[in-house]
Amino acid sequence: MSRQFTKTVIKDNWYLFVLLALVFVMAAYMLISSGEKELQDGAAAGGAVTQSQDGGIANAVERPSHRLTEREKTLEVIEGHRTKIEADPQSEDAPAYLKAMANLYGQELGDYDEAIICYERILTAYPDWSGVRGVYPDLARCYERKGDSQGAHQVYREMMRAFPEDSQEHAFARQQLGY
Repeated sequence: MSRQFTKTVIKDNWYLFVLLALVFVMAAYMLISSGEKELQDGAAAGGAVTQSQDGGIANAVERPSHRLTEREKTLEVIEGHRTKIEADPQSEDAPAYLKAMANLYGQELGDYDEAIICYERILTAYPDWSGVRGVYPDLARCYERKGDSQGAHQVYREMMRAFPEDSQEHAFARQQLGY
């Protein structure tokens, strides 16, 4: 082909070459964007993003081979609360952490025995806690869900002793016992 022919083809079809260049630029942008998204997703999932020797981001995202199940996540939260309580059992937040643990055991894990332990610990260790009035019905509900109506009735009787006769708590406990 002659040079003249090449110049004519380029001159007559310049817009095709611009379009082709634009397509290449867009494709490169999309590849770079998807790579960055993958790196961000990997980092968000707990993976490690490394830097290459030349200072750029290496295309090596370590993804955890095991993602936590809902049960495992719940148990991690419970252990976090337990650690806070053990660090300072006299903290004003300790009974709230115990109640949160009890709720997680009972409502999320269906482990009513552990929930009962937490609720009872609140009643014995923090009887003056402002949230104690909600502990009694939750504790009784755990006994009921276990099929232990005698345990639930015992909690309602304790609730009647703990609260004055003219209180809503006392009236609720009476009603639950059928008085």
